[in-house]
Amino acid sequence: MGQSIPTYTVRKNQIFINFTGESFGFTLIEIVATLIILGILAAVAIPRFTDANSSAIVDAQNLKSCLRKTQTKSLSDAYTTTAGDANWSLEISGNSAIIKRAGVTKDTCNFSSTSISGGPVYFDNRGRPVNSNGQVLTATTSFTVPGYGVSITVIPVTGFVE
Repeated sequence: MGQSIPTYTVRKNQIFINFTGESFGFTLIEIVATLIILGILAAVAIPRFTDANSSAIVDAQNLKSCLRKTQTKSLSDAYTTTAGDANWSLEISGNSAIIKRAGVTKDTCNFSSTSISGGPVYFDNRGRPVNSNGQVLTATTSFTVPGYGVSITVIPVTGFVE
């Protein structure tokens, strides 16, 4: 066979080129090879992006759990007798959160990140966030987990952790 000779068609400022005897498109082998290459790239690339944030996400969820645990302990504390008491608190120290009752360490939560910032937060016997003097807070208390991209906040008055 010889070379295909293109034919030109002109229609209102458009030129269409048609190679006679040639087919256009991709073969099934080319499509399958492309999909296999994309699959391999996705299998290699996706874990690299998700692993970077997975420890931050775990730390954020662990911090939320610790905040809720502290709040639950303050709600169930039979020794807290007045609404103004700020007996239960959560403080960040290094790579751990320390849960305290009246200044005495009762529990800790450990994180993989050493640079979590924020707090401390205190709770009264109704589970409301208060300051160290027992006055109900009017502003949110925030904690920042690096790599997570979101601040974890304790809503004033209600104590909701989000």
